[in-house]
Amino acid sequence: METPQNTASGYSDNTQFFEGGMSVEVKQIDHDNFEVTVSSDAVTHRKVKISNEAYYRYSLGDVTKAQLVNKAFLFLLRKEPNTSLLTSFSIEEIESYFPEFKNIKSMDWLDISI
Repeated sequence: METPQNTASGYSDNTQFFEGGMSVEVKQIDHDNFEVTVSSDAVTHRKVKISNEAYYRYSLGDVTKAQLVNKAFLFLLRKEPNTSLLTSFSIEEIESYFPEFKNIKSMDWLDISI
């Protein structure tokens, strides 16, 4: 299994996405860990872990890990407000709360490819 592509300069992927009146900033801390800041009515900070196995399971390698984390947050934010999200979790945990997350790779309304 190949190692997922990260930014050329190491683990400094800092990507910001906007949807509606909300922004989602994904910052890669190291190979598997991300910090996500969601700015809406309230600003929240969350830590997300994504293993290589989970990365390929949910993305098939079609997007970067940071893009997958962003896509997961856009999915979650349609389900509940940013203030209700767990403060720290692994991306696989989302599926235990929302079984439809297993199909995230094929959810066209969540197309975040750059």
